[in-house]
Amino acid sequence: MLDLLRQFQHEDKHFDFRVKKDDQGRLVAIVWMTSAMRKAWLRYGDTNFLDAMMRKLSALHWPYIGPVVMDSEKRIFPICECLCVLEALEYYAFALLAVFDMEPGRSKKSIRLIFGDLKINKSLLLLLGLPQGEKHWVVWDSFHLMKKVWPEYLGNQIFCLVQENLSAMLYANTRELFDQAVSEIEGKLRSNTRALEYLGNYWKQYTSFGEDNPPSHDEA
Repeated sequence: MLDLLRQFQHEDKHFDFRVKKDDQGRLVAIVWMTSAMRKAWLRYGDTNFLDAMMRKLSALHWPYIGPVVMDSEKRIFPICECLCVLEALEYYAFALLAVFDMEPGRSKKSIRLIFGDLKINKSLLLLLGLPQGEKHWVVWDSFHLMKKVWPEYLGNQIFCLVQENLSAMLYANTRELFDQAVSEIEGKLRSNTRALEYLGNYWKQYTSFGEDNPPSHDEA
């Protein structure tokens, strides 16, 4: 694969890639950027959407990370593609830092928002060398959570039972409204320890943002 990437790099001066190796010199991640990705990054890269796809039937089990950006018409454009051995913050950071390195025309300071699910938290900003708050925020991707993550994990029956409360939780703009939504969810799921423990991880993350700065949401 590296030979193929080198060939692309030789044929297209706007194509670039980076690799990450562990302490033993083993390849653990590859990220590449095409000319189209480069243009999208320069035009729309102030707001990023992060997620990884790991197909259950994949024999290799190498998650695919494809950070994307969105234009004013809500069209999606990838800014790079990455294959790595694990879906973890360090690999999200590797992919984004590689983008900065491959196309330095956009600075780190220009990043305003990074949307993601529970795996993406403000620790990512530290790995990127960006302070949380004021200008740089890691926030929940409510569209992704409501349409895919929560329905798949909770199951349709449980998700439908608390769907309105979860939406109220996501869009709460005060701690009081957030706590009210959480209380209603706890009441409906009081006999489902597994679901409560899972959703509790999100409640803990909310608390880590601080009462004056609740996690924002994506209205896409």
